[in-house]
Amino acid sequence: MKQVIVETSARHIHLSREAVDTLFGAGYELTKKKDLSQPGQYACAEKLVVVGPKGSIKASILGPTRPASQVEISLTDARSIGVVAPIRESGDIAGSGACKLVNPDTGAELELTEGVIAAKRHIHLTPDAAAEMGVSDKEIVSVKINSERSAILGDVVVRVNASFAPAMHIDTDEANAACAFGEIYGEIVKSMKILFQGDSITDAGRDKRNYHDLGAGYPKYAAENIIAAHPDVDIEFINFGISGNRTSQLFDRLYDDAIAFQPDIISILIGVNDVWHRHSHKILTTDSQIALNYRCILERLKKETNAKIVMLAPFILDVPDKEPIKADLERILPTIRELAEEFADVYIPLDLHFEKALKTQPEPFFYSGDGVHPNENGRRFIAKLYAEALEPIINS
Repeated sequence: MKQVIVETSARHIHLSREAVDTLFGAGYELTKKKDLSQPGQYACAEKLVVVGPKGSIKASILGPTRPASQVEISLTDARSIGVVAPIRESGDIAGSGACKLVNPDTGAELELTEGVIAAKRHIHLTPDAAAEMGVSDKEIVSVKINSERSAILGDVVVRVNASFAPAMHIDTDEANAACAFGEIYGEIVKSMKILFQGDSITDAGRDKRNYHDLGAGYPKYAAENIIAAHPDVDIEFINFGISGNRTSQLFDRLYDDAIAFQPDIISILIGVNDVWHRHSHKILTTDSQIALNYRCILERLKKETNAKIVMLAPFILDVPDKEPIKADLERILPTIRELAEEFADVYIPLDLHFEKALKTQPEPFFYSGDGVHPNENGRRFIAKLYAEALEPIINS
């Protein structure tokens, strides 16, 4: 089973036995109109009006009755009638939105203090279908909708039960956005979050108001290479590089700018400012302190995330005014390599790659004008190495 049918779930209401009695009379039995795709579920002939502070909408009732009443509407519906509809899985109604339900034929009313939600997009699968698709119950996946306006929908929860019929359910807002009309199928696609961390080489002028802005540095070109090689993988790229940062500053912001995002892959290129600022800012971070800072960063990432760690070695190219700084950096590079052997899933020795490349490149400033900040040639060079190094992780 490679694909699953995509069905649009229009606004509807699930009622408790008590709610049916209140709205239709004691002992009233809802009238089955038609069976739905999920076994045992059916649409009823009766309808109700959902009333909010700004207006009202009519919605179908689905049977059979449930332990608690629930109103599932789209976010557009919620805004139009002025109610709160948090995105929730069906049945998760604690603290959700309130509304009034009205029987349009009799005027009977029921105030719901909670129960209004926008249903979290989801897939119903049998155990066999889930095994065939390589997913499990409660897993969060991304699904590519194969329609005239193809789209990838993320944050889709998988529900597995032997009583289910395989189908993906989305609401009318999502169906309209993806042009999912008629017989439309979706396929689960691999999703991944890649987060870049570091200093100015990673920052590269990014818009710090938008962490998805990759700037003009190697993350931008790496993302382009990765997307070109993996068009069917839904990848979110995040850049939190900050120009001028040292290892101590990265450690200080590690939770907010890395751990909190729980990336699948985190890339770290840091360390050159620890030695450069000894000379330019008189900030005397010792070699042992750099090593300790770096170790603490890596230990936290290992302990507090499940991310694959990609370490890129800091580098300084041969530029006359950087010789003292380069000498300092070369003393700590062996320690960084040792830390990579202990903690990293991928280590990219940029210092060695640049050294090798420059042996066949007659122009000394081909990759960088100042020996530290790569120009476009240098950025693309790093990006190519990075994308190639990530291939085994992305393909796994």
